[in-house]
Amino acid sequence: MSNDSEQLQRRIAELEGQVRQVETAHREWLSALDSIDSAVFMHDLQFRILRANRAYQRLADRPYDQIVGQPYYTVFPLLPGPLASCQQALTHCAESQEEVTVGQRVYRSRAFVVCDDASHPLHSVHILDDITQDRLRGIFNNTRSGIAIYRAVEEGADFVFVDFNPGAEQIEKLARGQVVGRRVTEVFPGVEAFGLLDVLRRVWQTGQPEDFEPKIYRDTRVEGWRENHIFRLDQGDVVAIYNDVTVRKQAEADLRDSEERYRTLFESSRDALVVLDRSALVLIDANPTALALFGLGNLKALRGLSPMDISAPVQADGEEPMAGARRLIDEALSGAVAPFEWLCRHRDGAIFPVEAMLTPFEVDGAPLLLATVRDISERKRHEAELQASHDLLRSVVENIPHRVFWKDSNSRYLGCNTLFARDAGLEHPEQLLGKDDFAMGWRDQAELYRSDDKAVMDSDTPKLDFEEPQTTPEGGEIWLRTSKVPLHDEQGAVRGVLGIYADVTEEHNNRLELQRANIALRTIGAGNSALIHAKEEGVLLREMCRAAVEQGGYRFAWIGYALDDPGKTIEPQAWAGQANGYLDALTLTWGGEGRKAIPSGEAIRTGEIQLVPNVELHPGDRRWIAETRRFGFSSCVALPLMEGGRPFGVLVLLDDALGVFGDREVAILNEMAGDLAYGVRMLRIQQAHAGHERQIRNTLLETVQTVAAIVEMRDPYTAGHQRRVADLALAIGHDLGWDDEHCQALYLAGVVHDVGKINIPAEILSRPSRLTPIELEYVRSHAQAGYEILKPVHFPWPIAEIVHQHHERLDGSGYPQGLQGDDILPEAKILMVADVVEAISSHRPYRPSLGMEAALDEIESNRGTLFDPEVVDACLRLIRDKGFVFRD
Repeated sequence: MSNDSEQLQRRIAELEGQVRQVETAHREWLSALDSIDSAVFMHDLQFRILRANRAYQRLADRPYDQIVGQPYYTVFPLLPGPLASCQQALTHCAESQEEVTVGQRVYRSRAFVVCDDASHPLHSVHILDDITQDRLRGIFNNTRSGIAIYRAVEEGADFVFVDFNPGAEQIEKLARGQVVGRRVTEVFPGVEAFGLLDVLRRVWQTGQPEDFEPKIYRDTRVEGWRENHIFRLDQGDVVAIYNDVTVRKQAEADLRDSEERYRTLFESSRDALVVLDRSALVLIDANPTALALFGLGNLKALRGLSPMDISAPVQADGEEPMAGARRLIDEALSGAVAPFEWLCRHRDGAIFPVEAMLTPFEVDGAPLLLATVRDISERKRHEAELQASHDLLRSVVENIPHRVFWKDSNSRYLGCNTLFARDAGLEHPEQLLGKDDFAMGWRDQAELYRSDDKAVMDSDTPKLDFEEPQTTPEGGEIWLRTSKVPLHDEQGAVRGVLGIYADVTEEHNNRLELQRANIALRTIGAGNSALIHAKEEGVLLREMCRAAVEQGGYRFAWIGYALDDPGKTIEPQAWAGQANGYLDALTLTWGGEGRKAIPSGEAIRTGEIQLVPNVELHPGDRRWIAETRRFGFSSCVALPLMEGGRPFGVLVLLDDALGVFGDREVAILNEMAGDLAYGVRMLRIQQAHAGHERQIRNTLLETVQTVAAIVEMRDPYTAGHQRRVADLALAIGHDLGWDDEHCQALYLAGVVHDVGKINIPAEILSRPSRLTPIELEYVRSHAQAGYEILKPVHFPWPIAEIVHQHHERLDGSGYPQGLQGDDILPEAKILMVADVVEAISSHRPYRPSLGMEAALDEIESNRGTLFDPEVVDACLRLIRDKGFVFRD
């Protein structure tokens, strides 16, 4: 028994020791729980708190004895019931966790279940960790919004940055290290003007959060729209959460602008715009143009109307308006958005046409239709007028006596009038459509016509009143006077050509004949010039042939004389043109008849014009035909040269074109042949007269020289004076460019200019001393005496007057008449200079020679006063520059 008691006592002692150990461990466990920062509590299966550490007591803000035994969700956190994670842990006997928000704090609750050996739950332990800072730091670092934390300094006069998140760094393009610790007014100098500084102060002072509406911030570094929410933390720091809303504000501005723009376009559109509700088929909006179009005073009068209320009872095609409206709406909804014409009704009942187009669209899911409507009453009136004008134009085009056509830009016919169609060999204008000139009877001229078309279209310039040939359907040729003008589309671009022409074949042929006649007249004019100027017969004949080729344009011309020899030969005298060897290849005779005749021979034999329009059809000599064609000639005319009613020669003209010589042209050419024959006769008479005249002049010159010699025999001191004066005067005349006729007169006057000295006694002329005034006046009378001697002689020139004036002077100081300037003959002006030069440079009875330089100084010093300047200059050139000297 005692042993059992001892064992029992030992057992009790062991148990007591174990209890003490458990109590010690429990105290140590509770002490450990109280020392950790996390809130820990234990609850039973009814969620009543069994234990709680000091951290939990602080969260619950209750003493321990008011906590134990209470359901934890009535203590902390205050909840409608147990946490879901708690229930889940008890159910599955496993750890579970969830986050719990209490006020502004966030906690992570972890539940651990204590089970018995049979895995039955006994109680649950909860650990609450405050993860608010972690959560805020995650938000702070990862949000796209900018977050700036400020701390007030100087009693709120300014703020310094405490923190600056990555979102703010991105918005402001500043690193956190560039901002934290610095004053906000330093980092953002525009913050005062921006207004944010006042908001920071108010929130810091009042603790009341504020929204700072979007506003534009700008300084020298950055500019943009900012939207801020500002609040104060418990410890007093101020937080600004903000966003860069520049893009949004710009989008809003763009949207407002767009809305205003489209509303402005809608309101100011010249087209009537009407919006219809597709589902109810009623009108809900319209612009002022539409209201005015339908006679409605305001939108209130329009809203609720149906399309039928503004439509005519019956459309132009007889369709009922409701059926037509539904059909058009269905077409618009299917994507067939195209304009259509519609008859509308004004409020006063007037019916008018419009052009409309339906465009489906939606606004906030509401199906709508936009009807664009344009009043086309004026256009319809214009179309009617245009149709009437078109009908009138068609009538004019059909009835004018000209051919009219129009083509596209590829020179394909778009239309024509009936006259043009008939010229083309067609019955109706419609048969011409789409064809070009290569498909017409005038295909030979197609390239010419297309070239004209292209020139008009490329230059955009009309080509008026020009002539061109056209081949008729029968193969003939007619001539047209055509005008072509460019056609334009509505944009002004050239799209084709309009042409009009008239048949001017008769006028063209008449004009050609007139042109040929004019050419013949020019030829005869050139021939007449040759008649006037030719001094020799051969020259006249050659000039006539040259005139025919160069002025008349004929290929070849030749003149032949008829010889009265046994072979009745025609001897060519002159020719012109490009046909070397042609005359040598022919047997030219005027004796052949019939099939042996040639045109030139027939003209001489018959005295009649021989016209050959086509050489190949000439009935005469075949050899002449062959050779003439071989040299390229196609037509010919032979004109007889007549004298006393008999032909003595022939003028022959040839050309390479057929039918060149018309009747009017031949008549003119025959007149030229007559003039040529007359000219030949006159030259032959002139040659006979010229020979006689030369004989007379030679006799006259010999007589004058004899008289001069007699004078010089009476005055040995001036022997040769007249001849030397005549030589110098002749040289001056040549230097001045005088012709031979004038120079001969000048020389003859020089030879006899002192003939009047024959009346002066020889002793006066040869006296070696100076003369008395009376004797000097006696000597000066020789000019008048010479005039009296020569005046009765019939010279072909005014020799007596020249001799009479050779001592006159330009200023009137000469003798015997005291003439001045142009009253003195040109020959006398030359003779007076030559006389002075010869007299001074030669020996005289009363003095020796003064020399040539003294003579030249005399005339040079009196140039323009006593002597003619041109004559003096010529004399000086001759002697000083050209080396003229007097002959002995």
